[in-house]
Parts: sequence; C-alpha cells; structure tokens
Amino acid sequence: MKTEKLLHIVDDEKFIDLAIKQFEKVAPGANLFAVLVNSSSHELQYINQKGKVKLIWDLEKQLNLYNYDAIFIHYMTEEKCKIINAAPLNLPVIWLFWGQDAQKLFMDRSYKEKTRKLIKDLLGWNEYLYPYTNWIRRLFLPYKERGRAMKRINFCAPVISNELELMNDRLSLNLEFIDFSYGSLDDFVTEAIRDLEISGPNILVGNSSTAACNHIESFDFIKENLDWKHRKIIVPLSYGSKDYRNEILKIGQEYFGENFMPLTDFLPIQKYNEFLGSCSLAIMNHNRQQALGNIIGLLWLGTKIIMDKNNPLFQFLTSKGFIIQSVQALASDRIDSHSGSLGIKKRNHNRKLLQLYYSDEVVLEKTKKLVDAFVVCETAFSQ
Repeated sequence: MKTEKLLHIVDDEKFIDLAIKQFEKVAPGANLFAVLVNSSSHELQYINQKGKVKLIWDLEKQLNLYNYDAIFIHYMTEEKCKIINAAPLNLPVIWLFWGQDAQKLFMDRSYKEKTRKLIKDLLGWNEYLYPYTNWIRRLFLPYKERGRAMKRINFCAPVISNELELMNDRLSLNLEFIDFSYGSLDDFVTEAIRDLEISGPNILVGNSSTAACNHIESFDFIKENLDWKHRKIIVPLSYGSKDYRNEILKIGQEYFGENFMPLTDFLPIQKYNEFLGSCSLAIMNHNRQQALGNIIGLLWLGTKIIMDKNNPLFQFLTSKGFIIQSVQALASDRIDSHSGSLGIKKRNHNRKLLQLYYSDEVVLEKTKKLVDAFVVCETAFSQ
C-alpha cells in the first residue's frame, strides 16, 4: 500500500488516540489523520499522539481528495459533510458513527418526561417539542448538506449494529454495515481496575452531566424501588452542560440529602476507581446508545447494571448474552433482592463475553479487515 492512502477526518477527541493506535498497528504509515481547525496556530487539547496528526486549516490547498484510496469520517459534522459531498464519486467513504452525530434524527425521544420538562426550562420549547416536530426535519433532510452526505456515504461502522438498522429504516438510507470498535478491553479495563473488587453497596447513576442520562427518572427509580438510606448515590457530573449540572445538583440534594455524592471535578484515576469499586449497582437510564466504554468497565467489575429495555444498547448487549437488567423489570417486581453486585459466577460470565467480543486480538482483526476491504475494493470503486 502506498504511503498515507487512507484519509481519516477526525476531531480533537480522546477516542482518536485509540483509532490512531489501531490503524497504525495494522497499516503503519498508510494513514493520514487530519483535524479541521481555524488556523495554523491551533493547539490540540485531547489527542496525545500529536505527531500522527495533521492540522488542516485550508482544505483546498492542504488536501487533494484524489490522492487517497478511502476516506474515513470519524463522527459526522457539518464541515465534514462538505468534504463528503466534494469527494470523487469513485472514492469510498466510510462513516465511523459515534451516536450523537445522528441519533436525534432517527430517535425522537432521547429524554424521559421529567427530564424533558427540565430541558424545556433550560433550552426552551423547541427542544421540548422535538418528538413532535422531528418528522419535519426528516422530511427536509435529503435537501440539506447532511442529508446529501448521508446518501453519498458507502459504508457505516456504528458502535452497535442494531443502531445502523434503526437509522437506515427511519432515514430511508441504505448504508452498508462494516465492523469497527474504538479501543479494546485493555483500553477500558486497565490494570488499575483489572483486579479491583467491589467493596461497597453504593449506587452509580449515569456517566456525565448530560440530559440523555435521565438523572431525575433514575433518582425516582432509586427512591421507589431501592433501600438507599445507607448507601451513597454517586453521580459523575464532571463533563457536560454546566446549567444542567447545576439543576441536577439541586435535585439530587433534595432527593437524597447527605447520601447524594456528585463528582463535579475530574478525579485522578485511582480516586475515581475507588468510587467505582464502592458501587455494587449502576443505573444507566439512557434512551439511546451511550456510555459503552463505562459499561464495559462496570461489566468487568461485576457491577449490577440497570438500563432501559428500549435502549438499543441494552438490546444489543443482552442479545450477545450479557447479564444486564432493565429498569422496567426491576420496577415491576419491587423486590430489593437486586441491591447487591452480580456475584462471581455472573461476573465471570460477563467477563468471558467481554474477552470474546472486545479483546485486543478481536478489535485489531476488525481493523485489519476494514483496511483490507478497501485495498480489495480499490478496483471496484475506480470503475
């Protein structure tokens, strides 16, 4: 393969280091990772492998799309849509779909009812009415830059396969599935937590200061279904919306008083792991796919994870055999026997599945097949 024939359009995000590691492992020197910036003086904040990345502030002068065998779009943005629509028609375009770059187009309800009302107070009526107006956005999508780009894309690598099926159906697309994972089990289950044992009964709620966590409904679930008065309610809020965080801080305090323990600052990894190890139960009450990296780590630890049964991620993981429980099932039985962690037998069951689907060898093999596919497809796309 010729040097730098695979063009990756990326953002300055921490996950890109994982992609750089994987693609360079299977195709060393064949990848150009390009970050779109406003000026040549821009400094990267989150990508650590800065020597592997090229800053692009003048597309026409710095990038000739005809020089590449394939373009990989890591997370869709409006600026990247323009690149996709300008790409030669014989050039394969692969979209590495993260979730938030399109979920709101095909999922009308990211927020449960109380969270929706809070969002209305914070952001206004447009967001509150989103479930009732989203059909209009879908109607006009084909005529917009993003809609044209989504039609132009040849392949899509989603976080979970069933989310692509949902998107193809709701948006009348025909994107072909291709398998890829950002990071392996070793990246999410570091040595610091590999041998960590759950040491407490506390409850973890959500993964960030974002409304998609549906914190209020999670708090309701705890109050109505769990014996929480001798447990800490640990809520990570260190990144995300500050306005939303401030509201959740007030609501959490009202619900749980001194049992409420928000994490509002970025913590040293050892300290954060101590909090994780104190939690026998985690509530990830998202309507949409989010927080897979966090969930992988919690599954390894043996934390009992509770999710919404309508979340495509819950459906994906349980279809693979992972032991995860739903909010709906536990709320209906109203028995607090689910307060403890999974136990060794179920924990080991989940660990075997994590190794089966997310081991370093499996993830690198996916990446190799992805690269090899476009070496093989080069002739087909050049016709």
